[in-house]
Amino acid sequence: PLSDRTANGYPIWEHTAGSRCWLYSGNNGMWIIGGNDAAAKNFACTRGVIYCQRVHDGRTPEKMVGNWMRLDGEKFREDAAIVVSTDPPSLHVLCPRGQQRCGGEYLLLSDRFRHQPVWKQRGGHLRICTGSAGAWEVINGTPKEG
Repeated sequence: PLSDRTANGYPIWEHTAGSRCWLYSGNNGMWIIGGNDAAAKNFACTRGVIYCQRVHDGRTPEKMVGNWMRLDGEKFREDAAIVVSTDPPSLHVLCPRGQQRCGGEYLLLSDRFRHQPVWKQRGGHLRICTGSAGAWEVINGTPKEG
């Protein structure tokens, strides 16, 4: 989540690859994925193209039970293929202009570091974990405090 922003008292997640969009709590208590129009209203709205059809009652998006709805033309349709997860089974890192050794597939480990997930590079020693400043880092070896 964005550390410096909330929407209607709940965290906001920002997607910056391609079109900018945000996963936020609408003022109706539902998790919504919306674009610039929702951001322009400071998320005090229910604007979006995907939403969970249940009120969250304080649960984070990955803990919601039930299907999500997506905009299909002029109507919303239930889409069982939509999954919201904080722990993807693998990450793919591309580094075309430098630090190519950091690229490749990273597999989710059962370890947690600073209460966050850790991924290990397939066939390598690198790991992705959260650093002391709260940003994600690629490190060599097992993460350690200090």
